Amino acid sequence: MGQAFDLGSLIPDRKKQNEGVWFPVLDGDIQLLVASMRTKAFKKEVYSLSQHARKGKRPGQDLTQTEMEDITIKASARFLVKGWQHKVVDTNESGETLYDEDTGNALFHYEDGLLENGQLIQFSVPECERLLTKYDMIREAVASLADDDQAFQLNNAEQLAHKS
Repeated sequence: MGQAFDLGSLIPDRKKQNEGVWFPVLDGDIQLLVASMRTKAFKKEVYSLSQHARKGKRPGQDLTQTEMEDITIKASARFLVKGWQHKVVDTNESGETLYDEDTGNALFHYEDGLLENGQLIQFSVPECERLLTKYDMIREAVASLADDDQAFQLNNAEQLAHKS
C-alpha cells in the first residue's frame, strides 16, 4: 500500500505564523526571524497603507510600483521581520578559529543584531525599515521566506497531536 497526500499536512502552526521562524540568510552569515505573510495583521497593514496611499488619487488609479514597494517595506518591517542575528565564528584566547573535531567545520554561534560597516545594528522597526529599503537582497529574502507556507506548518508530531 502506498502513501497518499493528506490535507492534514497543510495545517498551519499559528504560533510560527505570528511569532516567526528563524531562517539562515546570506549563506548563514545572518539569521532573520520572519513571520508569515498570511497573518491577519500583515494583510490588514498592507490594506490600510494601500488605502492611505490611494487618497488623493482618481478612482481606479493604480498605485505606482514605488508606492507598492514602500507599502511592502513598511508592512514587512512592522509585521514580518521579528528579529535578526549575525554569525560569530568561535575563537580561542589567541584569536584562532575553533573547529569541530568530527566534521572539521568552524564552530560558530549567533548573536543579536546585524553588523553594517562595522556597526552593530540592534533590531527595531525603524532600523528594519531602513535596511529593507537599502538592501534589495534582504527585502527579497524576507518576501520569499514569509511566503514559504511549509515553514509555518505543524511538524509531523504536532500534526498527529492535532488529529487526537
